[in-house]
Amino acid sequence: MALTVADVLALPLMTRARPEVLVGDALDRRTVRWVHTSEIYEIGPLLKGGEVLLTTGLGLMGAGDTALDHYAADLAARGVAALILELGRTFPTAPAALVDAARRHGLPFVVLHGVVPFVEVTEAVHQALLTGELEHLRQTERVHSVLTDGLLSGAGLEGLLLRVAGLAGCRAALVATDGHVVAVSDGSRSAWRPGRSRRARRTVEVYGLEWGHLELAGSSNPVRELVLAGAAAAIALELARSGDVAPARREAGSSLVRDLATGRFRNADEIGQRATLVGFAPPPGYATVGVGVRVDPGTPLRAALAAVRDAARRTFRASLAADLDDDILLAVATQDDETWLRERLELLVQRVDVELGHTSGGRVGAVAAGPVVPDAAALVRSLPPARDAVRLAVRLGTGGRVLLATDLAVPRLIARLIDDPELERFVESLLGPLLQHDAAKAGHLVTTLEQFLANGLSKTATAQALGVRRQTLYNRLARIEALLGGRCLYDHERRTALELALVAYRLRFAAATR
Repeated sequence: MALTVADVLALPLMTRARPEVLVGDALDRRTVRWVHTSEIYEIGPLLKGGEVLLTTGLGLMGAGDTALDHYAADLAARGVAALILELGRTFPTAPAALVDAARRHGLPFVVLHGVVPFVEVTEAVHQALLTGELEHLRQTERVHSVLTDGLLSGAGLEGLLLRVAGLAGCRAALVATDGHVVAVSDGSRSAWRPGRSRRARRTVEVYGLEWGHLELAGSSNPVRELVLAGAAAAIALELARSGDVAPARREAGSSLVRDLATGRFRNADEIGQRATLVGFAPPPGYATVGVGVRVDPGTPLRAALAAVRDAARRTFRASLAADLDDDILLAVATQDDETWLRERLELLVQRVDVELGHTSGGRVGAVAAGPVVPDAAALVRSLPPARDAVRLAVRLGTGGRVLLATDLAVPRLIARLIDDPELERFVESLLGPLLQHDAAKAGHLVTTLEQFLANGLSKTATAQALGVRRQTLYNRLARIEALLGGRCLYDHERRTALELALVAYRLRFAAATR
């Protein structure tokens, strides 16, 4: 237990000196770290805080009101627990200016009306401090031993709470964050009223999330605070061991994914610790990757998240899932092999489609993976691109449902410039005549050009994709070349510029019609 100023004043040799408290209250809460004696006026810089300073006032002789104020202010700023002045040798009574200064700066000030050898005070207080440290260690070891025995014995929550009650000397209860009384040391859950004032309590965290509170029927004291600290950790371990916190673990994993996707984290160490707590541990030789998933509109997001989470668990060696706005995001363990990752994502899509078909209906609209990165901390470089890519895939209607971020590298780049007037002028300079033609005649020249370029300039494949006769396609292509100034579509630079303009146009069109 911590030694306080009140404890020091209650020592027998101190009571014989008839201490009088001139300034200060709640001295039973002023912790004493050490006792120091000094007659030096400028003692402040030599102190570290928590000291009881004993003095006869010799160094204060002749000091004016300003100097006494500075003296008290310096001691208070250093966090001195109390100033004790022995009267008689230097001052017959306490200087009024020093009393006023102590009161003004919040420095407890005590005078002794009798003589006491300061060395004896120092020895007595230091012995008390040492005894208190040893007693604190004994109590800590006892609490640790009793709680460890409870965990190893398999006594469960109520068994642990029974041990907590024995250590604290009062009933103990575990209360969930929603106010539900989970267990009470004496089994009387119905009689326990959570959150009563004046009760000692401690938050119980599992996987880094607040799970509930450990409450004691008695008020706080040092012994009970020691018990609460150890018991909260022991109960968290029991909850995790028993599997009673699967929802909390899932939510902690979801919270980690959301924070990685939106940049809400402090440093790589924090990410690594949180990943370990939720059990995200890719096997040796595996990397990690962020994945974005979009389901068809109208599919309940809760059902979709459950289906994606289950499919990811069966498809990848390690996975975490979260919903964020209209997206479902995954962090998964992957081999650093593009073909392997595409196959796994195809399997993920199939499994989600089957589950949604059996339950809420709907299917996967698109899945996109970000860059492969080495570990959980580096997912901050993979999840945001995955989220951007799946959104672009939906906006552009790419056709394929499984994509890597690299498949959409150009659209992702252009999307950052979507509101730039220069991009609008670029699109107009290349596609303006075709857009005007289609608008005036309900034509299909832009779509025809897009399919022709997408099919590698194959007229047969383009005609099949559009569902038109070859002669119709030939006429359209001739019209396109004429409107574009007669420049051949087989020219590489011309083709590249047109492909970029088409991507920009589709992005602008999608943004305008969302």
